Amino acid sequence: MNLIEAETNSLSDMCSTEIYQTKFSNSRVQLHIHLECSSHALTIWEIAEKSSRKLPFKTLDEFKEKCVTKEPSTLANYLKPMAWYLPIIKGNCTAIERIAYEMAEQQASEGVVYSEVHYRPANLANMNTSDDLFGTERVTYRKVLELVTKGFQRAEEDYGIKHVLSLTVVEKMLHLDRPHHLIFCQMAPDCLGAEDEDEAREVLSLCEEFKDKSVVGIGLSKSWIGPNPDLEGEEGLKKEVIEVFQRAAQLGIHRTAHTGEAGPPSSVDRHVKFLQIERIGHGYRALGDKALYQDLLKKGIHFETCPHSSYLTGAVPANCTKHPIVKLAEDNANFSVNTDDPLLTGTTLDDEYRLLQQKGLKDFDIVRAVSNTDKLICTSKYSRNSSHKLPFKTLDEFKEKCVTKEPSTLANYLKPMAWYLPIIKGNCTAIERIAYEMAEQQASEGVVYSEVHYRPANLANMNTSDDLFGTERVTYRKVLELVTKGFQRAEEDYGIKTRSLLNCGRENADEAREVLSLCEEFKDKSVVGIGLSKSWIGPNPDLEGEEGLKKEVIEVFQRAAQLGIHRTAHTGEAGPPSSVDRHVKFLQIERIGHGYRALGDKALYQDLLKKGIHFETCPHSSYLTGAVPANCTKHPIVKLAEDNANFSVNTD
Repeated sequence: MNLIEAETNSLSDMCSTEIYQTKFSNSRVQLHIHLECSSHALTIWEIAEKSSRKLPFKTLDEFKEKCVTKEPSTLANYLKPMAWYLPIIKGNCTAIERIAYEMAEQQASEGVVYSEVHYRPANLANMNTSDDLFGTERVTYRKVLELVTKGFQRAEEDYGIKHVLSLTVVEKMLHLDRPHHLIFCQMAPDCLGAEDEDEAREVLSLCEEFKDKSVVGIGLSKSWIGPNPDLEGEEGLKKEVIEVFQRAAQLGIHRTAHTGEAGPPSSVDRHVKFLQIERIGHGYRALGDKALYQDLLKKGIHFETCPHSSYLTGAVPANCTKHPIVKLAEDNANFSVNTDDPLLTGTTLDDEYRLLQQKGLKDFDIVRAVSNTDKLICTSKYSRNSSHKLPFKTLDEFKEKCVTKEPSTLANYLKPMAWYLPIIKGNCTAIERIAYEMAEQQASEGVVYSEVHYRPANLANMNTSDDLFGTERVTYRKVLELVTKGFQRAEEDYGIKTRSLLNCGRENADEAREVLSLCEEFKDKSVVGIGLSKSWIGPNPDLEGEEGLKKEVIEVFQRAAQLGIHRTAHTGEAGPPSSVDRHVKFLQIERIGHGYRALGDKALYQDLLKKGIHFETCPHSSYLTGAVPANCTKHPIVKLAEDNANFSVNTD
């Protein structure tokens, strides 16, 4: 396997150590953290000193100590400190902007680069007059949103961290003596009551107005409150709130809800079914119903998990032998790790990761959870639709159409590329992301080293970039830089070494020369070789030889051989055995992409075995492209193995 000679020593060293020894990503994302419960104790203390409302403590240390729940308790007890300090922040414009800024500042210090922050505007609004230091005014839900957004924007300017908002509504509370998630009845009863539906509608209105700007979705706070004849269903989903969430779904507003932190698994089921939520805040109790849990896994519902608070609120029993998050990881569920309420838990993200390690979660699973969050970012700034559209109405339809299910032709097999490549082409963010996620996926399959074929021309855009953060020409060099950056991030997170094998087409001499130039410049760095894409194209008088080897392309590969650049080519997947022969002879290739047809010429095949030419085989695609007949009695790969040929097994 000549192309990996440059990596042999480093691979040997790496394989002798723990492969997944890695610091957790410094590009972290949080999807479940509450603004109201993330202030610094010192900040609240300083605000209280200037307020007419006072904290019931003599010293800052006493206040800090009382805020943190140290032993497993109940949700009501866990949230008790909010009754002490929320009245001090409520309606205070300066305080609201400050806690938003400082929350973002703290997350940036923990390596978070993007955060979706839960908060309930009703907790911070004051429909009377503001208690602010610099004037009096009514502080509406809209004003709260403006203040929080301003704080986040200042933090983004100072630290680069992106924060967007997930506005939360709370259902009507009739059983005030029962433990509720976010028990705001204790400190803000004026916000909860008969006007509850109005609150939900106003929050929805803000979500709609600021969608694709500063607000990414709508959330429902409070966990299960038990049967109530005045509410819709046993889990206390009020009819009007259900209507708000269903309307949010129609408007394309993302939806999450606190559920499965208390109450039975059926509570989770009803929230998913009636509110059409895409993510679950906590959701641990869902694992108690196997059928429901399997359905959530199948639907790809995301679990916003919070390790420390799961114990402190009593959501997970302290004597639990296997934490639900460990089970989620084992089942390859879609979950993230978050801090929930740092003021009340006294934890950082690193503390959450350490707790999970103690509970048996592997480093790889934690890193994968970090990556999950990146894929689930709701904000349109990261998932904004391209000007190019896919010709499908749903994700499921697109996924189904991408996969070739029956043996076909190479042209039909590659047809989906015409749908999605225009969307990725020239998009810097997309190119880096697919490189990172490809390496991430391979690491999850146990791959420690990979050489990745790609044709820069397929991803470059010589006009202007369609990227989210500016416009620029995306050259072949830029594509290589972006892919390398994605691979390097994955290596930091997972330990997998991924290198570029730059391909060129066989019809464009200028393209081939530019690819060779990059291979030469980055040889022994991020690029391991040059490849020729596209299989046999048949006789053509304008090309060199019956297999379509253009003279200038032949010269490029011969020059690569002189420069010591490794060489491979797609051949023997279609066309006659003579195609393989000419590629080996004229391009001086060391490896063959596929090459099954070579076995049809015994003399050629024996010559390839003698030369030690490596076959890069891909079992599934060999059938789906028609390279190997479906009724073949002995697959060529079996023959290669019997003859002790030099071959590898790949996914293509």
